[in-house]
Amino acid sequence: MKRKDMNRETKLTGRHARRVDLDAWIAAEKRKSAGFRDAFDEAHRATEIARDLARLRQERGVSQAEIARRLKTSQQAVSRLEHPDYEGHTVRSLVKYAESLGKELRFVLSEPRARYGVKKVSKR
Repeated sequence: MKRKDMNRETKLTGRHARRVDLDAWIAAEKRKSAGFRDAFDEAHRATEIARDLARLRQERGVSQAEIARRLKTSQQAVSRLEHPDYEGHTVRSLVKYAESLGKELRFVLSEPRARYGVKKVSKR
C-alpha cells in the first residue's frame, strides 16, 4: 500500500515503514500469552548471563583470548559463553569463568517476581 493518506494504514517495510514501539509490543504480548511471556523471560535470562560475563571481562580489561588461556579452552568457546543466543551455560563453566576473573559465582533462591503474577507450582 502506498502512503497517500496519513489516516490510512502504511506498509510495514520499506522507506515509509510504520514505526512500532517494540517495548510496548512485547509488554502487550506478555500480558496476552503466558507461553510468550515464559519463552521471552527464559531468553532474557540467557541474554543477561552473556552480557554480565562480557561486561565483567571488559571491566577487568581482559581479552577473550586471555580468559581462554586461563580456562584452558579456545577463544571461540569463551565467545560462545558471552553470546546472547547461547543457552548451554553449565554451572561448572560459569563458576570457572567467574574464578578466572577473581570472582565468586553465587546463586540466590527467591520468590517469583510479581510482575506478571505468581506462577502456580504443582506439589508432587
